[in-house]
Amino acid sequence: MGDTPFYDRNVLKVEILEKALSHVSFLGWKDPLILESLQDMNQDPSWSWRLFPEGVRDLLEFWSNSLDQEMLKILNKEGTSHLKIREKITLAVKTRLILLESHKDAARQAFYYFSKPQQIPLALRLSAKTVDEIWYWAGDKSTDYNYYTKRLLLGGVYSSTLFYWLKDESPDHQKTWDFLERRINTVLELPKLPQKAQACTKDLAHRLREVVGALRP
Repeated sequence: MGDTPFYDRNVLKVEILEKALSHVSFLGWKDPLILESLQDMNQDPSWSWRLFPEGVRDLLEFWSNSLDQEMLKILNKEGTSHLKIREKITLAVKTRLILLESHKDAARQAFYYFSKPQQIPLALRLSAKTVDEIWYWAGDKSTDYNYYTKRLLLGGVYSSTLFYWLKDESPDHQKTWDFLERRINTVLELPKLPQKAQACTKDLAHRLREVVGALRP
């Protein structure tokens, strides 16, 4: 098992993630998922704690960060200089969700995992990182209170659109993209950002719990 003396740890992480995504529908996001993946790869099971010391919690974080980086690679290849910031934000959120299309059930299972109260801080942190990447890519240079306001509001747009997408069975998820357009146009009215941020500050964690509950069979 794993008799090669050297491994590129990041490459091995990617391979484990890919294998795990093929098993998660049956095993869920639970620590045995990593060991099952290593067994299928004929790898030393000790890689589980060496690469992901906190188990699937670390694996989910690695998946989210990988999706963020893939999203940016795709967006940076697009000709977007003519787009308004609102249009860039819409494109970025859509791109991020499209990357999940081949692993929709894994994304749904991730919501089940994040329904645990102790995992909500991680869920919010990962969402905040994704939102931050999107705003930076779109050209946001704010450093005052608008920095936090924009991210808070886009976090709400992203989470509600992800929820809609997980339930959407329309062709090519067209209903989701229509929903996203409406949410962007309604929420991201830049002159009204402070008022809107104040209105949604209190319910981000509550919304996550509601989303997860609604996704359960």
